[in-house]
Amino acid sequence: AIVGSACVDLIARGRIDELEALVGEMKKAVKAAGRARLQ
Repeated sequence: AIVGSACVDLIARGRIDELEALVGEMKKAVKAAGRARLQ
């Protein structure tokens, strides 16, 4: 819920570039976590 509200806040302020960067970082973290679990 915290991440969602942060995204909404960025969108509301027109910070789409920052939002995309945040989403990119989250995707990287998820991939890294997935790889760590497989090992």
